[in-house]
Amino acid sequence: MRFGFSTPFLTLRLRLPSLPKRFSFGSLLWLIALAAALLAWRRDHLEQQREIARLRGDLMLRDRANARWGVEQLLGEPDTNTYGDVATAWAPGTTDGQPEWIIVDYAEDVSPKSIEVYETYNPGALVKASIFDSFGREVVVWEGTDPTPAGAAGGVSKLPVSTVWSTRKVKIYLDSPAVPGWNEIDTIGLVDADGKTHWPINATASSAYGGRESSRGYTAGGGTVYYRGLGSRMIVEEEEPLLEVE
Repeated sequence: MRFGFSTPFLTLRLRLPSLPKRFSFGSLLWLIALAAALLAWRRDHLEQQREIARLRGDLMLRDRANARWGVEQLLGEPDTNTYGDVATAWAPGTTDGQPEWIIVDYAEDVSPKSIEVYETYNPGALVKASIFDSFGREVVVWEGTDPTPAGAAGGVSKLPVSTVWSTRKVKIYLDSPAVPGWNEIDTIGLVDADGKTHWPINATASSAYGGRESSRGYTAGGGTVYYRGLGSRMIVEEEEPLLEVE
């Protein structure tokens, strides 16, 4: 393929590789089939991850009462009825040792209008929030200064969200070293366009003071179901308590 132009003083000609004269119908069908297979694999993969999250959340709820200050405490509606150092809220593994993050999953896709973080002890560390779209990509939807200031007893930090993406997974970031003390969180609500608040069914965090994801033990009642995540695999086994908590 050639094209060019000329002036009284300059002539320019370019030669590009020739395009195929004929694109077979069979090749087109093959490409369509490949795209369909990739989309189906992605859909099934996401559905598998959602099912693992749901099952993991069910197991966490089973021992929630024994997981003091663990990620288990982030599940469901708020249940910490007073501000302060209360075991029914999540707490990081250390006081001010590192920046922290929390990821929570919801039961269904939500078109979010706001994220509500229930801070119950030493608030003010919240600095960023993101959602994950249907392709699993993280999208930052809020960044700034925590609406609940440091020094307050606690509060609900309402973060406005403006996005075209629906989601069933939220991540928040805490600058824990900037706010001294245990930065404790009861739960994270996700509010949709109709004003309905959705509550977490599963949670993970960068660290936790107690519960399954902590090096500290928890009281086990009559055989504890233990979950260990291995990518898309799951192992459920009986485990003896690591430490009896009075």
